[in-house]
Amino acid sequence: MADGGNQNSFRFPAPSTQQCYLRPDEIIVDLFAGGGGASEALREALGRDPDICINHDATAIGMHAANHPFARHLKSDVWHADPRREVAGKAVGWLHASPDCTHFSQAKGGQPRSSESRSLSWVVCKWAGMVKPRLISLGARHPSAVLGAAGRQTLLPRRAA
Repeated sequence: MADGGNQNSFRFPAPSTQQCYLRPDEIIVDLFAGGGGASEALREALGRDPDICINHDATAIGMHAANHPFARHLKSDVWHADPRREVAGKAVGWLHASPDCTHFSQAKGGQPRSSESRSLSWVVCKWAGMVKPRLISLGARHPSAVLGAAGRQTLLPRRAA
């Protein structure tokens, strides 16, 4: 350490051996891969990087590629990517998507601004129907909010601890 101390002085637990519960032939797909936060969480949880990461923004996918160099990165609109072609016959064990919610939620602060990006979450249904992932996760900026009927934001009741 910079102060000349011992690295173990903080008494952090030793890294545990991780076991990935995905099957050996299954891949991980991350839609809307931005800076790599969700992919980093997947790597921490599963002990491996996602296999395919997609984002339409060159800067975002470039930052993701820097953070996750072992993944295959596609600069593409998620609606234009062909799920079957991209997975090339491999079984999808985990599909994760973090669609932009800044126009129809309070993610930018204040009230929702637009319903234009509301359809982004539906791309998960397209991928689910075409490649049949075993697990699906959907990231949201406000974890207790979902879109209800007619796109109105609905708060889910909190579960008792």
